[in-house]
Amino acid sequence: MSTPDPGHNAQLPADPVGPRAIRAAYRAANADLLRQRIDMGVALFSLTGFALLFQEWAAYQEQAESVGLIFAGQVLICVAALSLARWQRVRERLPAIGALLASAIVGTVFVEDVLLGLSPEVITIGLVSILSCTAALFPWGWRAQCVVSGVCVLGLVGVEVLGLVEPVGAHAYAGLMTVAAATVAGALLVGRYRFAAFQRAAGLERVSRANREEADIAAALVEVGHTLAAVVGNPDVFDRVNRLIAELLGCDWSGTVTLDPERRVYRVVGLHGVSAEIREQAESMEFPEESFPLLRKLEDGGMVEVQDASANGLVPAAFFEKFRVSAALAAPIVLGGEVVGVVTNGYAEQRGPFSRRHRRITAGIAQATAIAVENQRLFNDLTRANRVKSDFVSTMSHELRTPVNVMLGFARVLEEGDAGELSGEQRDIVRRIRRSGLRLGELVDAILDLSKLESSAERVKLDWVELDSFLADLEEEFAAEAEEAAVHLEWQNLLDGRRILTEERCLKTILRHLVRNAVKFAPRGEVRVEIAQSAASLVLIVSDSGIGIAPEDVESIFQEFHQIDATDSREFGGVGLGLHIVHRLVERLGGSVAVVSEPGRGSDFTVEIPAQFARARGA
Repeated sequence: MSTPDPGHNAQLPADPVGPRAIRAAYRAANADLLRQRIDMGVALFSLTGFALLFQEWAAYQEQAESVGLIFAGQVLICVAALSLARWQRVRERLPAIGALLASAIVGTVFVEDVLLGLSPEVITIGLVSILSCTAALFPWGWRAQCVVSGVCVLGLVGVEVLGLVEPVGAHAYAGLMTVAAATVAGALLVGRYRFAAFQRAAGLERVSRANREEADIAAALVEVGHTLAAVVGNPDVFDRVNRLIAELLGCDWSGTVTLDPERRVYRVVGLHGVSAEIREQAESMEFPEESFPLLRKLEDGGMVEVQDASANGLVPAAFFEKFRVSAALAAPIVLGGEVVGVVTNGYAEQRGPFSRRHRRITAGIAQATAIAVENQRLFNDLTRANRVKSDFVSTMSHELRTPVNVMLGFARVLEEGDAGELSGEQRDIVRRIRRSGLRLGELVDAILDLSKLESSAERVKLDWVELDSFLADLEEEFAAEAEEAAVHLEWQNLLDGRRILTEERCLKTILRHLVRNAVKFAPRGEVRVEIAQSAASLVLIVSDSGIGIAPEDVESIFQEFHQIDATDSREFGGVGLGLHIVHRLVERLGGSVAVVSEPGRGSDFTVEIPAQFARARGA
């Protein structure tokens, strides 16, 4: 089946474009790609043809001359294909021409196969190869692929009807027709995908042209955005932004006022380009919402432009004269449909309309300020929502845990024959139920662990842990699981008779996920767990003889929900939380985790956690 070639340097249609123009440009680009693929196909066919030619000359010496003539005909067809592919007059008809030439090749193959007396099975295999190669190489569309597929199928029927070959079996026909249908369907789907991708690329090109036209405005807004992001939280943030506005727009002054939501009055929070006296006066003033018509007009969400301060009905002329304003442009800072501030800038002497660039930058700055406020609000909302989600997941996981344990318990009773002897089939069903229950239990445990990690109330609680009993509990917990997976699980405690000061739940969760992961990926293999001490750190080493990890996957295995094999048919279960939880818990305990692995040879996970050591009680 052919594959889309998004990286092909197709010439996109110029703007403006319509559906016909896009389709015409797509056909032209596809013809260029098809020409390249024809060159590749001819090269591959020539190589295989020469190899088969010498083989057939050796095996069929009596037909050597006929085979040579057939190959010469095939060479002529290839030469014709190369020539026509470079003829601009037939560029748009290249898919149809290519299909006809490929059909001619198929015809020569039929002649050769009949001449050599090949079996129907061998002929069918050759036809399947041809269909597969054409579908993979040539992006000529489903119609051309349908022509070649039809020639292959009808040709096989024809040589059988004419008695030129032995009877063709139903399986051979079924296989050939299946491949033919699959290649036609594949060509149809890939063609649609490539055309859709081409349309998207054309749309992106139009957007790109529009963006380039706005490059100057965008650059100015980006600079303002960087300033807002760099000084967010600082008391002089608006002063810096107003200074930048004045520099970008070349205006004499710039200011920002914000609304006090409780008193419903506006106050100056940023000002640039005025004298210290004017600044002091402006900062001491309050502007009620109803004080100026300009403020009421801004509530509609549009910009307000005062081209001549001496002749306007929005702000008293005496007010503008007091603050030396000859022209002003104001843009509302809108949040949630409500005006929460105003960005203004203008001139002290110049009058007249403001430029489009001036208006766009002023509006963009007002919008960026509103977005900054909205982002903080969204962050707070997301934090609360995440807390609710974690509480819900934790509660539901606890509720799921009880029926899962009941199911596993009853499955164990049935499997051990306590409720009566089971037949072999019944015992197998019970084992499957138990395995699925264990997998569901692992999932619930992982979700619970992750929920606890994400809970802000979860804190590390240090306590002394007796390592002997600690490992004994884990060994007992994994005994049945290791036995069912036919894994030899070995526990080695090099700190026999010692205890450590750490968080027992975290430590147990770390080991539980590492061991379960090792047992899962080392079926019928070996897993070794070793506990040791290195200076003032506890060292946990979990080694397995399993499938191992590819070097390119090592860096990502600790990511949340990451799975090395994420296909629907993957052999190993799980949701990709275990190692992520291990990494999070190790970091919480102030430690580190490392992995050394080689595909086919297993993995070694090493965890180092700072800890205090002491002799066990009674030792």
